[in-house]
Amino acid sequence: MNVRVELGIFESAIMQGDFDRIVMRLDRKIRHERDWRTMAGHKEDSEGIKFMQALRDVITGQIKVKTFSERLSINSSFTTVPGHKECLDRIVYYLEYCSDRYNLEYPRYNQKRCNDL
Repeated sequence: MNVRVELGIFESAIMQGDFDRIVMRLDRKIRHERDWRTMAGHKEDSEGIKFMQALRDVITGQIKVKTFSERLSINSSFTTVPGHKECLDRIVYYLEYCSDRYNLEYPRYNQKRCNDL
């Protein structure tokens, strides 16, 4: 599937607070990519796998959004996607916005907005 389509799916799921779907999709994509790389004889993870793992880590709370953002800015190999800068900046913005808007404590979180009672 097109990388921009995947990023769009992640963006919309982040905005809707559907983090279970993102984690499930990321796990499946990481597993398939690693299987393909193993069959092709590659030993190290690709930059795509590292990006997906970092995105999964930030959603599950293993790393902070700021750390994720720093990894993206340091690693210039994510630049293979046309329009990558805007897409990646948007994902970081959405993650920051939604972490303020929703109570994100994966796997349990409240999809209702914070302080909206």
